[in-house]
Formats: sequence, C-alpha cells, structure tokens
Amino acid sequence: MAIALPPLPHQAQLDRLRGLSQVDLQPDWRFCSGDLPLEEALVAASWSKWAAVALSDRAHIAWEAGKQVLWLAQRFEVPAALRGYDVAGHQIRLDLTWWADRAEIFVNGQLVQEGDLFDCVTKFCLTKAARPGETFDLAMRLTSPGHDRGALVLSQIRFEAVGLPGRTLPEPGSSPMN
Repeated sequence: MAIALPPLPHQAQLDRLRGLSQVDLQPDWRFCSGDLPLEEALVAASWSKWAAVALSDRAHIAWEAGKQVLWLAQRFEVPAALRGYDVAGHQIRLDLTWWADRAEIFVNGQLVQEGDLFDCVTKFCLTKAARPGETFDLAMRLTSPGHDRGALVLSQIRFEAVGLPGRTLPEPGSSPMN
C-alpha cells in the first residue's frame, strides 16, 4: 500500500524556480514499439506517424519487459525566452534517466551516448550557446531489461548561464576557492 506524503512546504516555490531553467520533455515524446532500421527511425518526418506517449502515475514512460525495443523521438526548438527570461547564449543540457538494459541516444541523427542499467543517467551538452529557433532532433532506442519493464524516468532540457558576461557560475562540485 502506497503512503501519500504531504507536499513539501516550499514545493511551489521550488517548482517555480526549476521552471526558470528547465523544460520537462516527458509528455512530448512520440514512440514506436519494436525495432526499426536506423535510417527509418532517425527521420524526423516519420515521427508524426508515431503515437504520443502516455505517462504513468509517476510521470514515467514505461514499456514491456523481456528485452523489448522502444523508440522515442521529438524535436526540441530553442525558445527565445523561458518564463520571460532570455535564453540566447545559454548552454543547453539534455538530462536523461532511464531503466533500460540498453539505451542509445541520438541528437540530429548522430549517436551521442550509450548506457545500460548501471549507466542510466546522462547530462549531455546539446550546445554551449543557445540560439532561439535552433532545433534539436532527439531520438532514443531503449531496450527493456529481461526481468523487468523498461522506463524513461526523466527527460528534460536544462538552460545554464555558463560563461555569459556578468554571470559567473561555478561548475558543480567545484570550490569557490578554485
């Protein structure tokens, strides 16, 4: 039996702050069950024929166990602003977390990352300087574990003000003394 926890006292403020730098991609994926040749799966024009994903109650994209292949794809266009803030020049990272026996991540038709059950998180730099209107074709070939259902647990775009004039931010894990 699941226990419902009360919301954190400042959850609304935390969500608002996250919304200033992050875009949730989970609801925007389109999917194709079963394996496809790369030359077919990576053609963005074909994705409109794929079905829209349905999110679980935990906002995951889940599919059947038994080494089943699921293709996910979407096009992300860099907005001019995010919640009223200019994003031009910001670094853009693609953050992903999966539960899959094998994961292959493609950006603009190129394989950029691979992972598995033990290497299931990535934060990949899409660009060091965002240009509004720039597009990224994102595709993933995920294979579920033999013993369990697969899931895309998290997918988001993160805008980071790295190296912008007047915006000096430390890298995660670095000391202010460095």
